[in-house]
Amino acid sequence: MTDAEKNKEEARIILECMKEWQNRTGTAQFTAHTWAELGTWACELLKHD
Repeated sequence: MTDAEKNKEEARIILECMKEWQNRTGTAQFTAHTWAELGTWACELLKHD
């Protein structure tokens, strides 16, 4: 996988996490804590791929 492909896949995962956050909370507001939590979810997803 090239760096560009890897970056695209990581961005896709982060967007999926953002959508999940909106579904769980009903809000699109993102704080520093939110970003930390999204990063954790993204890392977990990357581990499972």
